[in-house]
Amino acid sequence: MSLMEGLSIGRRGLSAAQIAIDVTGQNISNANTDGYSRKSLTQVSDYRTDGTYGQMGFGVDVVSVNRVRDVFIDRQLNSQIADQGYTTDLDAAYQRIENVHQEPSTTGLNETMDTFWNAWSDLSNNPSDKSARESLKSTAQVLTDRFHYTANEMTSYQNSINDQVQSYVGQINDIADKISSLNKTIVAAEGAQNDNANDARDQRDQLIKQLSSYVKIDYTEDKSGAVSVTASGNMLISPQTVFHLETTRQDVHDASGANATFYGVKFEHSDTAFVPQSGKLKAMFDTRDVVIPSYMNDLNAMTATMVKAVNTVHESGYTMDKTTGVDFFDPANTTAATISLSAAVINDSNSIAAAAGGTIQSVVMTGATVPPTPASDANNIVNLTSASAQFRNLAQGSVVVTDPVSGTVLQEGSSKDYVVDYDLGRVRIVNSGTYPAGTVFNINFKYNDTGYSGTGDGNNALAISQVRDTKNMNFDQTGAATSSIAENYAGYIGRLGVERSQAKSSLDTQTALVEQLTNQQASIAGVNLDEEMTNLIKYQQSYQASAKFISTISTMMDVLEKI
Repeated sequence: MSLMEGLSIGRRGLSAAQIAIDVTGQNISNANTDGYSRKSLTQVSDYRTDGTYGQMGFGVDVVSVNRVRDVFIDRQLNSQIADQGYTTDLDAAYQRIENVHQEPSTTGLNETMDTFWNAWSDLSNNPSDKSARESLKSTAQVLTDRFHYTANEMTSYQNSINDQVQSYVGQINDIADKISSLNKTIVAAEGAQNDNANDARDQRDQLIKQLSSYVKIDYTEDKSGAVSVTASGNMLISPQTVFHLETTRQDVHDASGANATFYGVKFEHSDTAFVPQSGKLKAMFDTRDVVIPSYMNDLNAMTATMVKAVNTVHESGYTMDKTTGVDFFDPANTTAATISLSAAVINDSNSIAAAAGGTIQSVVMTGATVPPTPASDANNIVNLTSASAQFRNLAQGSVVVTDPVSGTVLQEGSSKDYVVDYDLGRVRIVNSGTYPAGTVFNINFKYNDTGYSGTGDGNNALAISQVRDTKNMNFDQTGAATSSIAENYAGYIGRLGVERSQAKSSLDTQTALVEQLTNQQASIAGVNLDEEMTNLIKYQQSYQASAKFISTISTMMDVLEKI
């Protein structure tokens, strides 16, 4: 080996040590950079072939600077991140639903229902007391308001998920665009320049990790270095193209029967729907389309049962005006969002039927004839009690008069066709011009088979207070009810608590798995400052040794020059 060759070996050593120091400095400066992979130097011994001695050392050659990364752990981590994204958003959804119900608390629905039932019990002790009636009325209005609040908050949350879906779709498209751009950067660097695009690959891996939190993905890398990403069996990113997602509007009926507009997701410029398998986007769909409707359906079923159960008992009682057959709740409004008091109760608390009656019976009377030759319209009366003395105490609003010849249903009212004396069981035809004496009618009506027992009777109010414990929900295989309204709501809140606990447990499990895999990856790809400082000292000494070697060769050359 000549002295000139020795200088070349020293120069190569200086160069390799300098590159190693630069790489170590890059590692140290990015020790806290999220997604950064530790870089390492690949060096090989260079040589030349000598005719006498064969292969002769010719210094060191830096082949490449590589990322230290475990691809297998990366794939496992990204899969778990998708499930973590799903459980994170699902747990947040259950927490939001729990906050809406505010149980247990003094303002929750459970406490409000207890107050409502207790108000009926209080009224039964003093049924003629106006203040007790007004108190019950106010308590009932608070109850309906609480139902409305719960339903409206649940519906509002359900509708707000549209905005979250739209936001997630925008972020997925944005991340996909960035991955596609880095694909081009990596292919250009590693193809034409024959270089390792280490930092670009770090950035792309970090973006794939972010994308995994929104949707569960699969990805493969081709020979050029570009990745293809699929989700739910559909191509999301190819080496050349990004297939963007977009939201679609779907008109649906919500749990209360009202119209609503929900956002779906499909591929842009295509009719292919996108259905995520996991991740944050799936959590939003499951919350909106499964979790919330499940609770709303149960809440509406309980509301409808309460309306029917209370009205059934209330209709059989008597008001302060000796009227029977009055509804307490509006029977047309049976959902949590619409439940309301009947118009009669809203207008006058005396319409609360605290006094006990009997059973409301339905009667279909055919061939009822208007009395002949009346002296005036005042005598133009069909007296139902002439058919039966019991046909009095008619249920309010239950009388329907029909002309059997034309099939016309007459209209009730003093300025229309007929009026009714509900206490005495009399129907007076006021439209004698159209329906003269001798006209035959069909009359359908309901009556109470017992009479009014007086203002001091509170037995019907007591019976309504006992509806709280009446088993009228959750029927078994034999058709028998297994729980009361109160027990059903306790089960409803219990289910919410259990499902929230399960969501929290799943989140904790996924978080632990992600942390474990992250730590495993960090132990491989992360920067260890102690190790880097050791390397720095090692490469510094290599640099100094190479410099000393060059200095020695230089001295030897000076000696030769003097000879």
